[in-house]
Amino acid sequence: MKNIFILTCFLFNSALNFAQNIRDFSAEKFNDALKNNTGIILDVRTSKELSSGIIKNASTIDFMIKGLNLRLVKYKRKDNICLL
Repeated sequence: MKNIFILTCFLFNSALNFAQNIRDFSAEKFNDALKNNTGIILDVRTSKELSSGIIKNASTIDFMIKGLNLRLVKYKRKDNICLL
């Protein structure tokens, strides 16, 4: 529960910093992004959730692990990141 709270705070803080850059994708636009490799797909499901199937070409980070924010730092602001 503590990790979920920390993740929520981190994502909220990130959203404030990047508010002008956040967009909602329709399924169609997301599919186009997948086909065209225009960005980074970041799948933040837990290891247990990933066992049900993975998204091709997605980077995965288990949001329940310690040090999540250190792993997220490697993504640059200029990258188009699709967070799932």
